[in-house]
Amino acid sequence: MASSRFEQPDTSAPGRPRRKVYIDTLGCQMNKNDSELMLGLLAPYGFDQTLDKTQADLVILNTCQIRANAEDKAFCTLQNWKALKHANPQVKIAMGGCVAQQVKDEVFDKVPLVDIVFGTQNIQDLPRLVEEAFRKTARFSAPKTARRHKVLAADKQKPQSTYAYFDHITP
Repeated sequence: MASSRFEQPDTSAPGRPRRKVYIDTLGCQMNKNDSELMLGLLAPYGFDQTLDKTQADLVILNTCQIRANAEDKAFCTLQNWKALKHANPQVKIAMGGCVAQQVKDEVFDKVPLVDIVFGTQNIQDLPRLVEEAFRKTARFSAPKTARRHKVLAADKQKPQSTYAYFDHITP
C-alpha cells in the first residue's frame, strides 16, 4: 500500500532511464520563474528538460491568466497537442498555472487528453501528481493550497535553494 508521504525515487541507480519533460510557458515573467521551479522540482525524480515536445515523456503547459485571451490560447494549445498523444499514448500532458487554477473543473471535459491539472498554489505537488499519473490511468487535479516550500533552482550551475510562495495570483 502506498505511503501517505511521496518518496523521492533513486534516479541514480545504474541503468535507470531518465525521462524527458517539455514545458511550454505562456504569459508573464512569474510564469517563466514557475517553469524553472517545475524543472527544479522534477529533476530529482528523474526528469531532464527537452526542447522537443515530440521526445518528451511529460509535456506541461504553464498558463497565465493576465494576458489577453489567456483561457482560449491555453485550450487551443492543448487541443493542438492531440497529435502528441496520438503518436505516443504514454506521454502525460499537464496543464498548470493561473488559467489551470481558474478552470480546473472544466479542463478534463474540454480537453480529455490532459492527465494532470495543477495551479500556481500547488506547484510543489507536481512530482507526486506526475508519478501518480505515470503509475495509473487516472487523471489528477491538485487541490488549491498555498504553502511556503524550499525549492532548488533547476539550473545546476546555480544550486542554491530558496523559499517561495506558489500563489502569485489570487483567484
